[in-house]
Amino acid sequence: MRLDVDQLVEGVGARIIVSPRGARFDLSDFPRIDASLAGRPVSEVPKLVERICGACPAAHHLAGVAALEMLAGLTVPQDAARARRLLHYGSVAVTNATTLLNTDIEAAMALRRFGLAAQAAAGSPGHFPITAAPGGVAVGVDRVKAQEALGLAKDAQEAAVRLFSESLDDKWQYDPFTGCDFALVDADGFLDPLGSRLRARSQAGQLLAEIERDFWAQAVVETDPGSPSPRPRLAKYGRQGHYRVGPIAQARVGIYRTPRAAELQEQWLKERSSAGAARALAVLHAVEAAVLILKRMPDPVPSNQEIEYPSGIGVGWIDGARGLLVHQYEVAGGKVESAQILTPTAQNEYWLAQMLTNVAACEGLENTLRFEEAIRAADPCLPCAQAAPGEMGLEIYQCA
Repeated sequence: MRLDVDQLVEGVGARIIVSPRGARFDLSDFPRIDASLAGRPVSEVPKLVERICGACPAAHHLAGVAALEMLAGLTVPQDAARARRLLHYGSVAVTNATTLLNTDIEAAMALRRFGLAAQAAAGSPGHFPITAAPGGVAVGVDRVKAQEALGLAKDAQEAAVRLFSESLDDKWQYDPFTGCDFALVDADGFLDPLGSRLRARSQAGQLLAEIERDFWAQAVVETDPGSPSPRPRLAKYGRQGHYRVGPIAQARVGIYRTPRAAELQEQWLKERSSAGAARALAVLHAVEAAVLILKRMPDPVPSNQEIEYPSGIGVGWIDGARGLLVHQYEVAGGKVESAQILTPTAQNEYWLAQMLTNVAACEGLENTLRFEEAIRAADPCLPCAQAAPGEMGLEIYQCA
């Protein structure tokens, strides 16, 4: 059975609710899908999560499979892990290309062409990915597409650098964020979208925590459990523990491993630049990292092993194009008893609310372009975030 979330979010408007307590982005028409997995046989989960979201399908695909692997205690072979990484890096280029179509269409198309070829090389030529399977991969790699992607890499890298340069001077003055930044890192502390630990850093630069997947449920709690706007936070810090995810958080939490991205990241940190420049950094890193894999193309053996899932809890996470995505499943008797799926959109709602409140206080309610800039900075997984300036069709409601 397909969870047709595309139908659920079709036509979702961009509504801002303003009250004496502040402004917030209305996510009430963007329902959580956790409950849709409850009662399903665990064996059905990989197919369900492949199509759980039309906007970020690769991230959901990889996070869902990783949660099952933690549950079953499976180790992924190196070549299979590299093929998955290639899928992820391609998806970062494709997803951000959609966001950038109104900024620089030539750059966006260069990134999209490369990203699609990289995803196809990883075994997922269609919109919805099929690369991963619990314990490895479900399909082999496509070496013809790998060569095609390598041929497109130079244009994609140049496009990402150009987008960074074009965005560097943009200064976003309505970001009073007071929480911490979350991003995944590897064992050495470098940024890693499929990393083994989650790092939290305060706005002052202080390292607050490094969380392993086993401790996710204890370390992070929802302020409003089950809500489309759950406002998750670091449990240890109470209401001061709210956080944000995504390219800005990543650039502040750790260092990119690839050379050009690391070089430009240093400039971004010095300039305290915009979300757009941070997004270009993330894309540049994805392209550079994908090229390293493509030059030593993995050759994973597809795995179709039968797996028995014990009762327990599995957590899968990934730093997708929009930031951290977490899938947590509680399983008993071969079925999903409960699930928690925290999207970047839901996790960034608190940050977006702070920005919208600041815009309302400084600009009033008439300057809709400023509200649009705040929404684009947080980049919710909704069609409005890709709209051209002035075309979001914002509806602003003022409440007593």
